[in-house]
Amino acid sequence: MRSKVAAATLAARAGCDVIVASGRDPEALSQALTGAGVGTWFPASGQLSSRQRWIAFAAAARGTLQLDAGAVRALRDQNASLLAAGVQTVGGNFRAGDVVDLVDAEGCRIARGRLEWDAATVRAWCAGSPPPGLRNAHALIRRDDIVLEPS
Repeated sequence: MRSKVAAATLAARAGCDVIVASGRDPEALSQALTGAGVGTWFPASGQLSSRQRWIAFAAAARGTLQLDAGAVRALRDQNASLLAAGVQTVGGNFRAGDVVDLVDAEGCRIARGRLEWDAATVRAWCAGSPPPGLRNAHALIRRDDIVLEPS
């Protein structure tokens, strides 16, 4: 049952209404389709774009960025992009366009995001050496490429 609830929660987060009902009852599907109170309903909890669904569920994370508390608040409360100033550590050897996990100071994943930069560039940027021609305030990950975990 735990795996069914996890799958239903994932589908609801991706924007689908889900009903978990008995597969042994031949009438369960028709009852669910007519609105009868059969099974457990998981209402859609969000509408993610296809790119966001790919970032959140399909792409393998190629690295980890550990964020400070200010960056976590900015992502969760202000729908902000991720700036280099909020990154404490960079883990992994990723390429530009790869997906990384964004974790808080305790290592709990708070989001996933798709980077425009490779690992070496991100490490240098977070150490205070932005790529030539870009200001340090430029985003490492744009808001549209960040998918938050449910809180």
